[in-house]
Amino acid sequence: MQASRILPKSQPVPPEILKKLRALVRESPWRKATSAPYRDAPHSYVIFFWAKRPWKFFAHKIRKYGVYYTWRSHRYKYLVLDGECFWVDWPALNKARSSTLD
Repeated sequence: MQASRILPKSQPVPPEILKKLRALVRESPWRKATSAPYRDAPHSYVIFFWAKRPWKFFAHKIRKYGVYYTWRSHRYKYLVLDGECFWVDWPALNKARSSTLD
């Protein structure tokens, strides 16, 4: 059986949710990842403990509207928004340019 018949297709993100997500992207205190393993993999992150409600909201939307891809051989569910991809790797909410997906 084909995977397309087993896995549900991603849903389009409603405009009102897109507006909230874009505001969160703009307003969140993103930190550049600088540890040794990520020096050649530019991305930024926000830690859960910064603000739990916005973090949970964003993480839920990634689970609901995201699609599985790999980034540096790590498979996660990603939400692609305005040329960036977002994913959760507890306790971080991460973002990178969508062009860096494998």
